[in-house]
Amino acid sequence: MNIVSSIVIARVLGPESLGVWLIYQMIPTYAEAFGRLKFDVGAIYFLGKNKYTLSEMLFFLNIIAILSALLMVGLAILAANLFDEYLLSSRGLDWNVMLLVLLYIPIFFITMNYKYISIFKDDTKTYNAMLISESVLSPFVGLIFLLVFDLGIFGMALGMLIGGLTAFYIGVFNVHKQCYMKISFSLTLLRDMWSYCMSLYITGLINQINLHASQLLVAYFLSPAYVAYLNLGRSRAEIANKIPGAIGTILYPTISKYHNNNEAAEKLSEKSFRVSYIIMTISGIIGSIFIYP
Repeated sequence: MNIVSSIVIARVLGPESLGVWLIYQMIPTYAEAFGRLKFDVGAIYFLGKNKYTLSEMLFFLNIIAILSALLMVGLAILAANLFDEYLLSSRGLDWNVMLLVLLYIPIFFITMNYKYISIFKDDTKTYNAMLISESVLSPFVGLIFLLVFDLGIFGMALGMLIGGLTAFYIGVFNVHKQCYMKISFSLTLLRDMWSYCMSLYITGLINQINLHASQLLVAYFLSPAYVAYLNLGRSRAEIANKIPGAIGTILYPTISKYHNNNEAAEKLSEKSFRVSYIIMTISGIIGSIFIYP
């Protein structure tokens, strides 16, 4: 859907406008890299060990997500002039689009909590519904606003926000249908999370910078149109990552529940590796055959 929406935007509005939209999308991307402390990932580990209850974990995760998201939104507002001057070139900052993008950040942070909780509870149906809302509904609604209502980049931002809100609602509704949220804030939980998640946070930050630094450099030194061309090529190259990524999504929370059974965890990891190796090999061969056309 991202590839399709990028092609449609480029054909309707031109490569320059597609590049501008991708530059706006870099704001929540870097907000996630710097502001998401990976406490949602750490929650799976501690819940798997039965060290904390899901009720108190939910409140803790949401408070941290809101505070860190507000910090990122504040920093983005302070850096708006730099964003306008160095990345958008002569296009100018559209505050209507910027507002929708900034509103999306706290929704996205909280939604990530419910994604991980859903996976921990083996509720893949809810997880997939949330994922589809973000990955399919967002660009689909955005394209409707673009093609039917002629709202341009603002329409794509509106579609992103609607998809994010839908995913947020699905996660909150399905998780809280089975579990209430206990209002309590534990300093012990904060200390445990901080000590466990800092290495995950630093690793994730390095990976995100490594992945998106090229796009940032292109946006800084070249015109937005080049950002569009770079993204179209990279989005095709990243399709292969969806396979191990999907397996890893299920593997991590499952293994976290095997804390008293290392042998079972090892066997599951080995089997996952073999399965992903076979699928990736077959996919690589097919991709090599059809790469030219």
